[in-house]
Amino acid sequence: MHETSIIEELLAIVQRTAEENRLVRVTGLSVRAGEMRAVVPELMQEAFTVMSRGTLAEGATLEIESVPLKARCRTCRRIVRVEQFAFFCPRCGKALSEIVSGKELDLVQVTGDKGDSP
Repeated sequence: MHETSIIEELLAIVQRTAEENRLVRVTGLSVRAGEMRAVVPELMQEAFTVMSRGTLAEGATLEIESVPLKARCRTCRRIVRVEQFAFFCPRCGKALSEIVSGKELDLVQVTGDKGDSP
């Protein structure tokens, strides 16, 4: 289950972000995960719930947006959604040569409560 390693790194980034922004509690975070990352949202949610215990993100909501896998045809330059990892253009039958989306794994937003200013 690679979701645990993703959450581990995500929580480290969230911790740094919270400290830099003087957050005393993280209430939510948004993540964009490309289809090629093969993330199972339910497993990621479960890992987040367990691994965030005792951190500033405990009890926070985790929103996961799935980004479809799309690629560009090397011949007709059309961008198409890749289904079942079939990297051939449905229009001209040639190979899809450039992945344009679906590989990303991005922390998009962190929300939280700020502490009292001194």
